[in-house]
Amino acid sequence: MRLYASREGAAAVSRECRSRAGNLALGSATQEKTRKAKLRVKSQIFSSDIDHHVSVQYTPFIGDEKRDYVEYTSEAFLSQLHTMATYTRCSDSVLCAPLYIDVCCLLDYFSRKKVSPSTVAAATAYLFKVPEGRSGPLVGFSEQLRALERALDGHDDVQAVIPQKDDEKRIVCCGLACLDMELSGAQDLGREAINAFGEASSRAGGAAPQTASCLADHGVATTVVASLGDDAQGDELRALLKERGVAVDETLSDGRTGLAVVPVFSDGRGCYFAAGANDAFDAKTLLDGVARVASVSAVLIGYPHLLPSLRGQALGDAIEQIDALVGVDLNGVQPTHYLGDGVADAALYKADVVHANADEAATLLRWPRGYHCTQLARALCDATGAACVVVTDGSNGAAAAAASDPNRLSSSSLKWPANSLTAVASLPGPPGVAANSNGAGDAFFAAFVASSALCDASLDEALAVANEVAHARVFDLPRRPLEEVVQSLRSNNT
Repeated sequence: MRLYASREGAAAVSRECRSRAGNLALGSATQEKTRKAKLRVKSQIFSSDIDHHVSVQYTPFIGDEKRDYVEYTSEAFLSQLHTMATYTRCSDSVLCAPLYIDVCCLLDYFSRKKVSPSTVAAATAYLFKVPEGRSGPLVGFSEQLRALERALDGHDDVQAVIPQKDDEKRIVCCGLACLDMELSGAQDLGREAINAFGEASSRAGGAAPQTASCLADHGVATTVVASLGDDAQGDELRALLKERGVAVDETLSDGRTGLAVVPVFSDGRGCYFAAGANDAFDAKTLLDGVARVASVSAVLIGYPHLLPSLRGQALGDAIEQIDALVGVDLNGVQPTHYLGDGVADAALYKADVVHANADEAATLLRWPRGYHCTQLARALCDATGAACVVVTDGSNGAAAAAASDPNRLSSSSLKWPANSLTAVASLPGPPGVAANSNGAGDAFFAAFVASSALCDASLDEALAVANEVAHARVFDLPRRPLEEVVQSLRSNNT
């Protein structure tokens, strides 16, 4: 009814629900623990600005019959109030029986298809009327139903969204954005060969969507600032971000939305990329987008080597104007790039955190392959002048180095000991679960910065938290709130 009222131009201001039944299901609600769970489901449907009241009454006399009386009050034209009331009577058991059948059939299907638990949780959330499958207070179950449809279509990447607080500090994720066409189980028999793949699925790809989606999966409030086109790919990318609970602050471009084809191999991934609208993303777009977001705790920027309008001094000047922790991801470094080529040098020494994978770090330093990530992190930190550098190396682990100069760290919000250097080993995957490295570096980088900005994590803690978050991303494991990951780590270390 609220959906009907809103479509007619009326804003919901109040809802009162009184529910009665005499069966065992409602009888159990007389117990405090069960009652709280039931009221939670009924009360967390609407946003906090609505005067919402719920009462549940156990009435043995009416047995299995369920009786609901609901009043919806909305504010309409000239602030006049409009109230609709519904009175429902039905057999509660008959009403629930089809849901039980659906749940059993779906769980059996997902079990045989070996669909990940996190995807199953999101796909079946609407059947249990729980709020976790929604990205916010919504009317009806349309968003949760789309999660089920995506899971049935073979998208084994649907996450139950961890609710976010309205006043929570945000991480703003800026830069390259594209729609990823991911080809799982791809063969790598050579460029001229006919390479087969398993399934094709769409993901929110690129620096901004990948980092934002990852953090949103862990309950962190995020906003994407990017340039998108007014096209089908852009619409799909927006929908994918909305499903994850990510806010989008976009600048429409005359170009098409960025598109990437990503074959996922057993030992890594490939990438074919068309920049499209990303070519227009510049410092003004970045700063205007960040300025429109309230309570910014950190800003993540990536990938400058693929953004021709956001490089060199323009990027450096933009970082100087951001009053928050700033991280820069160097994904996209090509063999022709090096420190001193003018692409990012004027910006990196102003950044709080710089991230690169081992190959990218070696390329920038003009080193041969094979150096350990600790050596690369220390050398890249000293060479760029960043407050901290993180280098990831897939199954070989990751390392983080803090600036050698105490004065450089004092100018950053990172309060870590100067010249710190720490490493972490990669976590093993569950038996029989294939790894998907697409977005692993983004997840690691995002969690490292977010845990530092939101949870005041130490260098060791930030590295360990990032390792767990990336591990969950690579093997599609159930996500935990970022704050819970940090607290769990601290508890284990005490």
